[in-house]
Amino acid sequence: MILRVDFQIGIERLLSSTEYFGQAFGTMNIEEKDMSLPYYFDELQPFLVKYGTYNTVEDALKEYRYDSFLEQYRIAVLDICLLVIA
Repeated sequence: MILRVDFQIGIERLLSSTEYFGQAFGTMNIEEKDMSLPYYFDELQPFLVKYGTYNTVEDALKEYRYDSFLEQYRIAVLDICLLVIA
């Protein structure tokens, strides 16, 4: 039980602090490590419109910024790590 709590606290720190995230993963800059992220972001925009999240691609680009995409990507990577460890 203590391990689970400590691990959860560590995950919360990772999500709340970019500096801590960098320390934990060897100063990993996601954009440098995965050059395909801009491509995925560009490909996502038409689907946000197609499935009704936004009315136009321009609206999607204005309201759903690349920074938000990267933050959600980081969270997804941490979620996958949590599943593997669990």
